Amino acid sequence: MLYVELVNRSYLESELERYGVIEIVEVVIERLRDEVIHLASNVYEQFIIDTKVFVGNVFKTFTATFAMLESEDPPEVGSSEDEFFKYVEFISLYELEKE
Repeated sequence: MLYVELVNRSYLESELERYGVIEIVEVVIERLRDEVIHLASNVYEQFIIDTKVFVGNVFKTFTATFAMLESEDPPEVGSSEDEFFKYVEFISLYELEKE
């Protein structure tokens, strides 16, 4: 089983709150977990997640950038070899402007 840990969730939450869309934090984290399985395989690899949200009668698109981190924790005693942990760091968030 694969476990994904966002190491700086509070930073992601503060950036979403700055844009007034804190309510999408769980959506972004769920997408993050889904995408890590398929996209990110190397340490320090960066990837983005786009999220569209309806704000004030307008759809807005937000792009969040994340990076895979190296795991420094040794495997826990008694843990299964089928358990894998991936640690992810939130880097930035910005709103895509319509042209």
